[in-house]
Amino acid sequence: MLGTAYLCGGAGMLLLTRLEADSSFAGLVLPAEALIGLGLGMAFMPSMSLAT
Repeated sequence: MLGTAYLCGGAGMLLLTRLEADSSFAGLVLPAEALIGLGLGMAFMPSMSLAT
């Protein structure tokens, strides 16, 4: 699960590297933020469980 979560978050961050001043919110920022949120959401709980 952690591998998938980190790949999902990394894909969202990779999308944000294409961000420019005239980039579309719905076309670039929203999907990137959704991927980052999904990836981090999937990663936090197992990480905290492993840490404790």
